[in-house]
Amino acid sequence: MKVGIVFPDGFEEIEGLAVVDILRRGQADVTMIGLTDSTVSSAQKIQVIMDATVESVNFDDFDMIVMPGGAGAENYLPCEKLKNAIAAFLGNNNKFVGAICAAPNILGRWGLLNHRSVTVYPTIEVAGADIRRQKVVVDGNLITGAGPGASMEFGYALLSKMADEETVKILKEKMIV
Repeated sequence: MKVGIVFPDGFEEIEGLAVVDILRRGQADVTMIGLTDSTVSSAQKIQVIMDATVESVNFDDFDMIVMPGGAGAENYLPCEKLKNAIAAFLGNNNKFVGAICAAPNILGRWGLLNHRSVTVYPTIEVAGADIRRQKVVVDGNLITGAGPGASMEFGYALLSKMADEETVKILKEKMIV
């Protein structure tokens, strides 16, 4: 499965990089995509080199799009290309969308949730969604996580959409989860 993880400046490190790590260990083909540039600065000012940029990718080539959250999640808002790709993925049961922390709020502000169940960082509301106060919520092809502390559980929930239960179990054991 081909996964595109879109990183805005100000992304929460653990929410993005733990997911990359888990998915790559699970043999997913992961592309780290800079929202606006090929080098992205995290919330803690760590510079991360991307594999591609939103401008350079064709989202139709991916099976899953993941949006890490953090203070930089607001940077997703003006990106029409990403918004359109997410809308198309949510309408296709063979494609998946992952959003964690503040990122589910962006999906709501884009008007894409239509009363779907999500989780989000505890101080944030999500327009048009049924908020569940859990670490991870899976609603069909939409997987959401509550925040940094849920990053590994979120990563495994994403992996479970592309790998069998035994593969996920073995990886958790190897990573001492």
